[in-house]
Amino acid sequence: MRIGVISMIDYRASIAGYRERVSRIALFDIFSQVDNKKKRDGVGNIIDYYGMMLLTLLFFFECMLTRTKKSGIHELAEFIKDATEQYFVLSDADYKDMAKRMVTILRPSGGRRNRREFMNFETGEMDFIEIGYLKVSGWDKDKNIQYYTLDEQGLELIFASKEYFSEFQISISQLILRKQLEKGEFISALRQIDEMRISVHNIRDKMITIKHEVQCNIISTDVYDRYKSLIEDINSRLQREHEEFEEITVFVHETKKHYEHDMNHSSKDLKAYQAIIRVDTELNEVHNLHSKLLDESIELKTKALEAARESMYYVGLSSFNFKQEVIGKVISEPMPFMETKLIAKPFLGMRKAKVWTPISLFAKQRIIKKDNALKLNEFLEFAKTINKAELEERKKVFKIVFSNIYKHIQANKSTKVSSLIVQMNPDLSKMKEVYEMLVLMHQLSPIDVDVVKAYGEHIFSDAMQLIKEENKVLKVVELGNDYIQIEGIQVSDMELSLVIKS
Repeated sequence: MRIGVISMIDYRASIAGYRERVSRIALFDIFSQVDNKKKRDGVGNIIDYYGMMLLTLLFFFECMLTRTKKSGIHELAEFIKDATEQYFVLSDADYKDMAKRMVTILRPSGGRRNRREFMNFETGEMDFIEIGYLKVSGWDKDKNIQYYTLDEQGLELIFASKEYFSEFQISISQLILRKQLEKGEFISALRQIDEMRISVHNIRDKMITIKHEVQCNIISTDVYDRYKSLIEDINSRLQREHEEFEEITVFVHETKKHYEHDMNHSSKDLKAYQAIIRVDTELNEVHNLHSKLLDESIELKTKALEAARESMYYVGLSSFNFKQEVIGKVISEPMPFMETKLIAKPFLGMRKAKVWTPISLFAKQRIIKKDNALKLNEFLEFAKTINKAELEERKKVFKIVFSNIYKHIQANKSTKVSSLIVQMNPDLSKMKEVYEMLVLMHQLSPIDVDVVKAYGEHIFSDAMQLIKEENKVLKVVELGNDYIQIEGIQVSDMELSLVIKS
């Protein structure tokens, strides 16, 4: 009976994802490489290489947390010495040799990755995986020193040692952070935020990898659906994390306000207040990084996937053999006429007709006679409304008004009409010509000073002669909902400025 139950188990379903499981287990192979090393210190104690390897990984993880970029063999040797000198009797040279050995094991010479071959029972073939724990992060040319940082698998190993998956690192960190903030453990909260920052960078690296894979590997609908599902999972998880970030940020702000109002200026309260300020600053930084990551995931979900789908369509289109797939099928197989028409229909062009749509017919129409078309210079000439004597008179008045305006522009680089009216001569500020001039200037803004000065018949030609600089443009811009009264007329406040012609 028992044998019958076992025979009902589908082993194919059980070993699905076999390679991924092997790769996760193989992360810990690095410890077995050092566990069999037997070496004693100066007094005969066996050195714990297993622990030395974990200390090495924790050192580079700590450097990522603290954003220490210059982390090399010398710094690693100092870290191992500080952590183990009370347990082992080793010289500085021994510690440096230990650091070199650990780095060489994590990153073999020549930048090669640690390799493990295995039988993949899912595919039925021999397979292999390559694991990179460390990668080069920089190089000091003058001192001939190389610096390192944890690679993707090195980070996975560190996260695996905490018994949770790296995919949910940010969500778990958010839960821990909330508990730490509720208990007032602000120093621990800062470290948790640093870990979240590293997780964000790690997810970004993975998304970059996925983006490259999407662009290169999508060759079928099944592969497309698999990547689409993966990207949607990432996006939905980032959405949930973003909402949690928003809630934690609000909680931190409320906590900070509480300390601001109820702080009794004791040293304990002062330290707590300084810590919550740091938490607020660091959390906002990580939140911004995560928000950018969310935007990138949305872009990956839309643009990258859509581009991959289109490329897959065009690849299929270019490889499609019309003669074989359509003509050969129609000629070689007897079929009804209507079925033949259905086969050919997708490849036939659409019928085209040029017609007027109701939208075009009933839309608002702008009717302008050719004889009445306005030109820039004609707009302010008043050629059809006033005679030459009236035009000259108005040009003189506008010159008087603008001379007052220009003084304020020169003094402040720009001026508002509201402040200008207050400072102008009381009689002048009530003139209707002020209103007319401002309206005309606003309609023609930006006004090319050199063009107006060269055109003597322009209504502003006399006024623009006051501007001695060349290559200038006069801009008149409305200022929102602010209003002023001129000659009993309410107009929007405006700002006048003289800028260099672009």
